[in-house]
Amino acid sequence: MNRALHPSQASFPELSCDDVNQLMPIIADGTIDVATDPAVFAHLSRCDDCQEALARHDLITLAMAPQTGTSPDHSRRIVATICVCR
Repeated sequence: MNRALHPSQASFPELSCDDVNQLMPIIADGTIDVATDPAVFAHLSRCDDCQEALARHDLITLAMAPQTGTSPDHSRRIVATICVCR
């Protein structure tokens, strides 16, 4: 039986915090997600610093662009994905 591995259980190339920080804008806007880049979310599931950086990025983005109708649901989905990956 083939079972899909959880991102925190699968073997992915190790990403540094610098690698993940460079991707923050496209993580935050949903361009990449756990399906398109599981290595990023595996890193996020283990790294408190990057989780905090992503949360700050989301807060800044929402504060600077409230008129765009950016949905807080997207941020909740990112956080839920990270929590599930732990």
